[in-house]
Amino acid sequence: LRFWSGDDLAAATAAVAGARGGRPGHFTGRYAVNDEDKWWDVTVTPILDERGAPERLLVVSRDVTEDRKSRGELARSEARYRLLSEAIPGVTWTATPDGRLDDIIGLLRPDGADISLSLGDGWLDIVHADDRPAAHARWRAALASGKPYDAEFRVQAADGSYRWQLVRALPQLDEDGAITRWVGINIDIDDQHRALEHEQRIAYILQEASLPTKLPSVPNVALCAYYRP
Repeated sequence: LRFWSGDDLAAATAAVAGARGGRPGHFTGRYAVNDEDKWWDVTVTPILDERGAPERLLVVSRDVTEDRKSRGELARSEARYRLLSEAIPGVTWTATPDGRLDDIIGLLRPDGADISLSLGDGWLDIVHADDRPAAHARWRAALASGKPYDAEFRVQAADGSYRWQLVRALPQLDEDGAITRWVGINIDIDDQHRALEHEQRIAYILQEASLPTKLPSVPNVALCAYYRP
């Protein structure tokens, strides 16, 4: 017990007391080895005599410093992800390596439905029926190739209307190059998309009309502009 101090000492004392009473004890604490702080996972197991009474205690300490660091880094990474997600004007999401959504931030389901309905493959339910096959096929192709996902399709908004969204996702890789998860974002581009459609419609009408800005002057010939219906 001399290794421990503070709350760790209290946890160690309780674990030892429990083992002396015949119950295995367990705690996680920190103490320094060669002036370096390390975390230890400790189990205290009673060794019973022939009468079933504790005779000795077996103490096993396992160095879990790297595991604690990894979990701490993961927690900080998750916190940064959520902070960035809240700052970005769009829907952010993550998916498992096989493409099933496991977290979504910023999405409002139509009619106030539970957001969990969009997890897994449920997100396809709110994609416009005309866009759904292509959106899904492109997503499956990205999963198979490991290349970034980039698509535009209509998604049902909270009020039931459909709005165009730009959807992009990147794979997150481990040190061996294997995909650990996907991180994606949906950005509403409905206004821009409809403005572009309007411009294209006007350009098409003008092209079909073939309107000259100035009629040529030909002697003894009367010219008029021809407007296609």
